[in-house]
Amino acid sequence: MKNLICVFIFFFHGAVASAWELEGFAGAQTTSYDDVEEANTNGISARAKVNFYAQNKGVFANLNARGISPIAGDLLVGYGWRTSGTWFFEGGVGGSMSAIYGTNVGALAGTGYHVSNNLFINFPMIISGPGIFWSPYIGYSF
Repeated sequence: MKNLICVFIFFFHGAVASAWELEGFAGAQTTSYDDVEEANTNGISARAKVNFYAQNKGVFANLNARGISPIAGDLLVGYGWRTSGTWFFEGGVGGSMSAIYGTNVGALAGTGYHVSNNLFINFPMIISGPGIFWSPYIGYSF
């Protein structure tokens, strides 16, 4: 319960920020094991990131829903910083929660490119309890 309260505080802080962005990516994912065939999975892997950035810093929330189930996904909520300009760098730290891996400390590091004032491509690397994953995201600033 305490973890949920912290997440809601982060989202409330983000809600009062003057700008927010939505990033996302989806694709097919397959995991197979040689010795335990019943653990093999496949499906759609979806990733989404919401940024509540004002003046290139603020709260972000990243959800990694693997092909297993969205319920078995990983949530990383933290505070991030981004450089300004067409080509930007981004970093942040926070806490991650996962139904499988529990709670952990997490980090975000990446780079991206603004295609227009509102449209951008981001390449964040997420580091948390389940490990490290990198995925391109297509984002839009509102």
